Amino acid sequence: MFLKDIEGMPASQIAFLKAVSAGECHFNARDVTARYGLGTPNTITKNKRAMVQKDLLEKRGSGFAFVDPLFALWFRREYS
Repeated sequence: MFLKDIEGMPASQIAFLKAVSAGECHFNARDVTARYGLGTPNTITKNKRAMVQKDLLEKRGSGFAFVDPLFALWFRREYS
């Protein structure tokens, strides 16, 4: 089921999910962008919006969190 959610997802969106999974909040920081391969600031903004629209992430405080805790566990196991 979860594989279907990320199947066909661009690499930059998966990278964004990896950054969120690792607890990152400053996605435009040079070291975070380089570590996860997040792309340009414009790409990061588009990915934030896309992940919220797909109901995979939600805005919490200054960062993002997975909407579904089971998806978060699965994603960490598969991609971390």
